Amino acid sequence: MIYFLIILNLLGSVKFSNLESIYRNCKDALESNNFIDSMYSIQPVPNGTIAGITCSLTAEDEIITEIGNDVEQNKRLTVQSGTLSIKIKYANLTNTELRVLIKSSGICSQQMSLTLRNVHDKFISFTFLDGKVYKLRHFNDGICQCLTSEICDKLQNRMENCKNVGKNQGYSQSYDLSGEISVLPHRLPLIQTRYGDINGGQEYAKHHIGPLSCSMILKLKSPLILNSYCKNYNSSFLNDNDSTTCIKFKTKFVKLKLDYTEKINFTIGKESVFEIHPYVNTSIGKISLCNQDTPTSFTCSSYSRYIYVSLWTTLSNDIEVCEIQNLT
Repeated sequence: MIYFLIILNLLGSVKFSNLESIYRNCKDALESNNFIDSMYSIQPVPNGTIAGITCSLTAEDEIITEIGNDVEQNKRLTVQSGTLSIKIKYANLTNTELRVLIKSSGICSQQMSLTLRNVHDKFISFTFLDGKVYKLRHFNDGICQCLTSEICDKLQNRMENCKNVGKNQGYSQSYDLSGEISVLPHRLPLIQTRYGDINGGQEYAKHHIGPLSCSMILKLKSPLILNSYCKNYNSSFLNDNDSTTCIKFKTKFVKLKLDYTEKINFTIGKESVFEIHPYVNTSIGKISLCNQDTPTSFTCSSYSRYIYVSLWTTLSNDIEVCEIQNLT
């Protein structure tokens, strides 16, 4: 009986813990857990911070990574003199860890709402992860001149600016802004805000800064063939994970339209010789060619909703494509 009590006492001193699995990113977490939407323990860098990140899969097979921040939301912000600087942390990750996680999470966006009362816009600025600093009415990434894109989306004009609802253009400017932050995805997230001329009373700022939301396509959708005589052709053979099923185009030029992915690879027919030129149309109306890593694989660093691919040959009328793969 004495020995039994001693054993129970020893067992009581042992702490049993459920060792939770740790993943590099949401793609790893979801693939390891039957794509169950949940908050997972994510460690972007070996031996680095372990953060709770919300991961989900949409009906369109897009992996969503949502990274929360430590902002006191919708708080009335004032400062008696100078400027109020607020640094923003995301899931307690360092900026380096955040960059690594973003790189494997696809294309990011961020929502924000901002109320300003009786201020001067020259004292309001925003700093992003890539180091870029923009003032309230001087966003020049080609999306919108204003901090948020709501007014540009509404009027379908990228040159629109924040609407001042205050008394004048001096020190009594007021704004009610909301929507997606008007920067290119590679700049995100917002990591610091600076507010000046908010001395209290009728002068203040109030903001709500949403989580960083990143989207990555799990599997490329079937490409759209833009050649007029092929538009209704079944292109699912090009992403069926079977390199023996191919499409042979009896022409010297083919143009394809794909969902965006950063890294892409083409498997071509053994006897087919042609050039591959993927490119994107950027948000500022320019064409950006994807970088060629190997003769058939490319990195498209400039974001766009779609990738366009020109395939052409001068040797014959045969362009045979077997597989297009997302390597991200």
